[in-house]
Amino acid sequence: MSLDQFHQVIQVSMGWMDSHLHMFMKGKTFYSIPHEEDLERDLDETQYTIADLLAEEGQSIEYMYDMGDDWAHKLTLKKITDEAPQRPACLDGKRACPPEDIGGSFGYTDFLKALDDPEHDMHEEYTEWIGGEFDAEEFYLEETNEILQEL
Repeated sequence: MSLDQFHQVIQVSMGWMDSHLHMFMKGKTFYSIPHEEDLERDLDETQYTIADLLAEEGQSIEYMYDMGDDWAHKLTLKKITDEAPQRPACLDGKRACPPEDIGGSFGYTDFLKALDDPEHDMHEEYTEWIGGEFDAEEFYLEETNEILQEL
């Protein structure tokens, strides 16, 4: 799978909408959809696969999403098998993904505190913004896999 396709899998798995820039990093090498200002630094992610970056079990790369909120992920190759699935699948997950544009980890912490406290000055605004209920402990494995199958 190419890195740009893998980016789409990550977006679905996290519940995000691909509204921001992203990049993969291995050591000091950056892979992304090159933009004019990044042409000298970043390699074109459409030209590389996961296997190009992760060839052995235990190897890791970083995935950065939303350079303003700075969502950084460490992606580690756990196991290589001969049984390659035809489509990506999520095997497990925990907790809901932070919503897009929440302000990074600090903003997400503030968001959860406000939702949990009806007296908080941002409670009503955040409740309306998120569209009602938000359960930070919930993860929808079946729904995630249904969307992944559509990729």
